[in-house]
Amino acid sequence: MDSSTPDGEFPRTVQIDKIPSEGMELDIEAEAKECKALAKRLGIIGLGALRASLRLRHTHGNTMIEVDGSFDAVVTQECVVTLEPVESAITASPVAGLFAPAHLVPPGSGPAEIDSVAEEPEPIGPEGLIDVGELVVQHLALALDPYPRKPGVAFEGMTTDKPERTSPFAKLAELSSKNKS
Repeated sequence: MDSSTPDGEFPRTVQIDKIPSEGMELDIEAEAKECKALAKRLGIIGLGALRASLRLRHTHGNTMIEVDGSFDAVVTQECVVTLEPVESAITASPVAGLFAPAHLVPPGSGPAEIDSVAEEPEPIGPEGLIDVGELVVQHLALALDPYPRKPGVAFEGMTTDKPERTSPFAKLAELSSKNKS
């Protein structure tokens, strides 16, 4: 693994020809300066920790690399109501990715959607490198709460109680009984 690549805030590159035929396990963790840079990129107050446990293996006749695993993070976001810091833990979020030689990636497809990762792989980089750190960061970005709130805080006038639902058929029955009268 070579983490000297200057691209990205959390570069963790792996040379694909160094992945054994039976696959390999890889644990990665962000350093303090990487957490700070990632917090800025993600638009959050802070990133206290980011760790991932990944499994890399050859697939599709050894032409592609499949990555799966999980990550844990401690994030601090701004409460959308009070603007105070809200710390939360994101645990065991799934990570999944597929990397293929550039000639096998459809032209103009761009980065793969997380839900269709098997359909559109990411291209393997120059010199046979894949960046599993960036893959983890993309999954972290998707796992962030888009509307973080401090516990017990609600918008004024907003309640957390669910309103009683009335069946649309009950309204029809009411109208029908009025018409019969």
